Amino acid sequence: MKIACFSTKSYDKEYFDHFLPETGHIFSYFEAKLDLDTVSLAQGHQGICSFVNDHIDEEIIKKLNLLNIIRLNTRIMLRTG
Repeated sequence: MKIACFSTKSYDKEYFDHFLPETGHIFSYFEAKLDLDTVSLAQGHQGICSFVNDHIDEEIIKKLNLLNIIRLNTRIMLRTG
């Protein structure tokens, strides 16, 4: 599955790139937050991976649906120790 990953930081990319070969998924990384101005970046993907602080409301969901996005994942960052 081709996945558009929004709000990507260098450590996100490093982590995902380490594990992606095992999954068969392909990520496109975008530093931009997901919002009405950037939702079109998801075009050509089957899913998105957003950060918990990205803006996802009814209008974004409708636009993702028009882009044929079938999977929406949200990630968070946890600090341990």
